[in-house]
Amino acid sequence: MARKRLPAAGEEAVHFEGEYRIKAPQDRIYSVLVEPQRVVRYLPDVEVMTLETIDADTVRGKVKTGISFLKGTFSVEAKIVERVPPRHARMKVHSQGMGSTFDIETTMDLTADGPETRVGWAADVATRGTVASIGARLLPGLVEKKTKDFLEALRADLEGGGHASKRRKATR
Repeated sequence: MARKRLPAAGEEAVHFEGEYRIKAPQDRIYSVLVEPQRVVRYLPDVEVMTLETIDADTVRGKVKTGISFLKGTFSVEAKIVERVPPRHARMKVHSQGMGSTFDIETTMDLTADGPETRVGWAADVATRGTVASIGARLLPGLVEKKTKDFLEALRADLEGGGHASKRRKATR
C-alpha cells in the first residue's frame, strides 16, 4: 500500500494507494467524498475545533490529532482542485502544527459495478519538521489503520444508512 517517492531536502514523502467497494450508488458516494464538511465525520482520531467553508472547493480550520504519541493542534486547508462528477476528484491538503508541515495530494476514482461502487484512491504525503524526523517511520502503518477505520465508518453509514461511529461538529 505504501511506497516512498523521492523527497525534497528535509522532507519525508510516501505514496499510498488502494481500492475498496461500497454497496451504494456512485453519485451518492461521490457527493460525500467531495464535501469536506461531511468527510470529517468519518476521520478517526480527529477532533475538529473549527472548520470554515471558504468557497465551493475550499475549507480551512483547526483540528486536534496526532501520530502515535505526537499529538497536537494543526491548522488545515483542503481544496478540491479537480472534479469530474461522479467519477473523479483530486484534492490538496496543507496542514501545519507542532513544528511540522504536511502536504497531501489525493485522488479518488469511482466506478459503478452493479450494486457496488469501486473506489480507487491514491495519496502522496510529504512531511517536514518534527513528524518527518520522528513520526515518519510510523506513517505507513498508521495511514493503513486510519484508512481502514475511515472506510469502515463511511461504508457503515452509506451501506446501512447508519451513523458514523464518531460524528464531529464543526463551526462554519
